[in-house]
Amino acid sequence: MKDITATEENDIAREISKLVKLRGLLRSAPKEEADRTKYQAAFAAYDKALRETVLYMEKVKLGQATVNPGKERELSTLWSEASIAISEFDPKLANRCFIKGCPVGMDIHH
Repeated sequence: MKDITATEENDIAREISKLVKLRGLLRSAPKEEADRTKYQAAFAAYDKALRETVLYMEKVKLGQATVNPGKERELSTLWSEASIAISEFDPKLANRCFIKGCPVGMDIHH
């Protein structure tokens, strides 16, 4: 397995920290704005994308896994699904999830 550099390790740690902070934004959304079932589904979609991403990134960081394009496509799909589910409750967070789900190299600024 490829060893990761200190810079890559710091990047992974920063990314995990950002993702966990974003989870707090969704948790604090006013429940009166949302149908309880839809809100819970949106939170579950975000939570699944977050857990899977953190697990993958930690495994790569610890050298227990290598960068895997197939797994990254799977994570991209999870973030896209979370974006759709969240959009009704928090458009800004949904946009962040959408960006997280974009494949590497995709120009989203057009």
